[in-house]
Amino acid sequence: MAQSASSIRTITDYRILPEKGGGIAVDGILDGKPWRTTSIVSYRKGEVMTRSGSHYRLSNMRPGMWVIQLNLQRPEQYAKLTSVGLV
Repeated sequence: MAQSASSIRTITDYRILPEKGGGIAVDGILDGKPWRTTSIVSYRKGEVMTRSGSHYRLSNMRPGMWVIQLNLQRPEQYAKLTSVGLV
């Protein structure tokens, strides 16, 4: 994830959702509008990189049942996301 800080956009009120085919994506608010990313290809504490090459900072995780859904449907990814503090 070597992009300049100016190209990193922030998604707020986010949740991480399973996708068909085994991937996961971020759903939240970007620039005041609903937004859903393409599949996540890499992540670290507070940030994700998507298949399209976009780099996002995540802020204010949305509470809800999505966390349980993610754990049930993608347990390995859930464990990794938890270890870096995204869930």
